[in-house]
Amino acid sequence: MLRPRKLCGKHSKPPVIEAFLQDVGQPWRRAGPRAWGLSLDDVGGWPLHVGLAVRGPVPELLVVQAMVCGPGAVPAGDLLQRNRRLRVVRLACTRAGEVWVMGDLPWPVTDVAHLDHALGGLVTVTQDVRHAASRTHRSR
Repeated sequence: MLRPRKLCGKHSKPPVIEAFLQDVGQPWRRAGPRAWGLSLDDVGGWPLHVGLAVRGPVPELLVVQAMVCGPGAVPAGDLLQRNRRLRVVRLACTRAGEVWVMGDLPWPVTDVAHLDHALGGLVTVTQDVRHAASRTHRSR
């Protein structure tokens, strides 16, 4: 007897994620068995491409992340100060200096309100940092 193939593994809830992404009303795609991408048109002046992926050993997490701005746009000290005020999401900097925003949610996601809160925080932080970066750039 053939069994249906599980694309997302044990205890997964991709329909919850995909239903949420559909409701956002912006372009999204399935990037892998347990990964999705969401494109938002204008967040702080330019598009934001958000990645969502299930990661890690047990306990697994849904990681939500996006690049905010390129190297040198915002001083690293400003990012640390902002992180102290953030909940659910945080800012990080790559070795190359790119600024990223990310958050982790327990997997499986059973309440879309948590996902909505994380994505909303990610967008708000991105807007704030991009606006700060544009002010810094104009003052140079």
